[in-house]
Amino acid sequence: MWQASFSKALKHYLQCEYGYHLSTDQQIFDQLQQVIPKRGVWIQVGLQLNITSNQAHDYYHNTWIKQFLDSFEEYKWQLKNLIDSEKYDLNKTQLVNKIIQDFTQKHPDKKFHIMSIRQFIIHYYERIKTKKLNITVTKEAKRTDSDLYAFLKNLLNE
Repeated sequence: MWQASFSKALKHYLQCEYGYHLSTDQQIFDQLQQVIPKRGVWIQVGLQLNITSNQAHDYYHNTWIKQFLDSFEEYKWQLKNLIDSEKYDLNKTQLVNKIIQDFTQKHPDKKFHIMSIRQFIIHYYERIKTKKLNITVTKEAKRTDSDLYAFLKNLLNE
């Protein structure tokens, strides 16, 4: 599979393009963090591995870099608390960005995969929103049912 050669392709790109002689994946990662823009990287890596530039890009951002980042699994409860404590007076994008900012400021010594955190927050937020909507709909339905019952009772008594 091409994934096994991904680091080698990145190393080759950095050597050819910038003259870097890197020996570890950590060194490759550190150098790539400084390369801006990365668009040309994915085209070249894709050509070397016989994959599309989008595949190279997505694999890098969604899989390969995670080996160098801290897991947020043990901090999920903090994220949930941040979400639960929000007043929701912001739109969803603002809310997600605020929570990410608050969370990362609490952990300046950690490097998290921000897209994974963003996905977790959105998923949790949507679940809470759905639960609140279901509670509201259920209460509204009960009120409507009791109003209908009272109306019918009055109609029959007349």
